[in-house]
Amino acid sequence: MRAALLGPGPGAGGAVIGERELGPVPRGHARVRVAFAGVNHIDLLLADGKLPLAPMPVGLGLELAGTVEALGEGARGPAVGARVVAMGTPHTGAFAELADVEARRAALVPDGVPLDRAAASIVNYATAWVLLRERARIAPGETVLVHGGAGGVGTAALQLARHLGARAVALVGDASKVDHATRNGAAAVIVHGREDVAARARALTDGRGVDAALNATGGATLARDLGLLAPFGRLVSFGFLDGPPGVELGAALADGFGRSVSLAMSDLFTVANEAPERFSSTMDEVLALVERGALDPVVHATWPLERVADALDALRARAVQGKILLRCAA
Repeated sequence: MRAALLGPGPGAGGAVIGERELGPVPRGHARVRVAFAGVNHIDLLLADGKLPLAPMPVGLGLELAGTVEALGEGARGPAVGARVVAMGTPHTGAFAELADVEARRAALVPDGVPLDRAAASIVNYATAWVLLRERARIAPGETVLVHGGAGGVGTAALQLARHLGARAVALVGDASKVDHATRNGAAAVIVHGREDVAARARALTDGRGVDAALNATGGATLARDLGLLAPFGRLVSFGFLDGPPGVELGAALADGFGRSVSLAMSDLFTVANEAPERFSSTMDEVLALVERGALDPVVHATWPLERVADALDALRARAVQGKILLRCAA
């Protein structure tokens, strides 16, 4: 079968289309004919040699939407013929015509949701759901600061915050992304690098600060966001694009003690690995909202599998608003 493979040389140029053969379906797994696969930053990290690789050649891709073709022994989950979404591991090989995923990490796609929209709902919207509903515990009327307001998770978080009755303030990297963030639910947009984020956020909240902040940037921004929290505010860290925090975080934590603020870490892989049934139920909730029109997955582009290198290049350039999908099976 056709699959996107990563050879020994790092870089998007190493992601090539080749042939990959699958053996018997592993125990507890479902074999899915992949209609669409979503491209994520973790795929880029693998391609750029920033994450450890499995034995070569590596099959890229971890999230997919398609139809179950076969089940391994003991598999508990959707039946053969069911339309499903699933999130595997970074080495699942979802960029392929067929992929094997743990059956309990799959969720049924409602009849009213096309598979491409379902594929665009997996990592981004499940992450946003966990961040806002479970970690930040956002409530109607609260204000939430959302990093990467034009990216995949940021877009999902803006839409979900609006659905939950919260006021979202989006951070974006340049002025060309302001309209995107506004269309997807941002009540206000801050262009970091051009504006003083702390001053603008305080002005937008009459000096009180934000009730929650969703931070994928890391670095010095974690300490800044802690300082922006209102009393009882919650900062949720879910990535370190600018690297880990420095010593300033300790001082910010000490300062936040008098406001009873909290700092939490959130990783969707922990949910999928440690509580796969919880991940599936999260996807059930997300897809029900997509079917109702409460959430509208944003697709930046849908490209054939052969353009996997272009997809990785677009992520590297931070030129993606929403999700890039690869069309995998004929």
